[in-house]
Amino acid sequence: MQEKNIIYEIKEHLGVICNYDTGWTKELNVVSWNGSASKYDIRDWDPAHERMSRGITLHPTEMRALVDLYISANNRKTFENRAGDQEKEKSKQVNAPEENMVPEEKDSDIPFKNDTSEETEFDASPLVDEFNEDAEGSELPE
Repeated sequence: MQEKNIIYEIKEHLGVICNYDTGWTKELNVVSWNGSASKYDIRDWDPAHERMSRGITLHPTEMRALVDLYISANNRKTFENRAGDQEKEKSKQVNAPEENMVPEEKDSDIPFKNDTSEETEFDASPLVDEFNEDAEGSELPE
């Protein structure tokens, strides 16, 4: 079987996702493979960026969908965690002696109930803003 040379060019290094003890890193980059259009790329790289593992490439619309899914899931989990914490707190109140009773919460005290001023555990707005700015031209670096 004939060996195929793979030609790649890292157009933009967006960041390191994690570091391994071996010196390799999992990175998010914009990469052109075999001279084709640049795509977002997630994979492990050796320190010299000469060898890489299998990874995943995403078109800009796929990357947007991935970011949207992550933000949506994270917001849902944050809401569910807070709602679960409130249920635990109410359970404690029911079983507490009267002198330790906490007044019942009003609807206005419940986080995320149409209140966008409440801080969340993960604020994705800088990521979204940066991504939207980058995606406005919707063109990746050549």
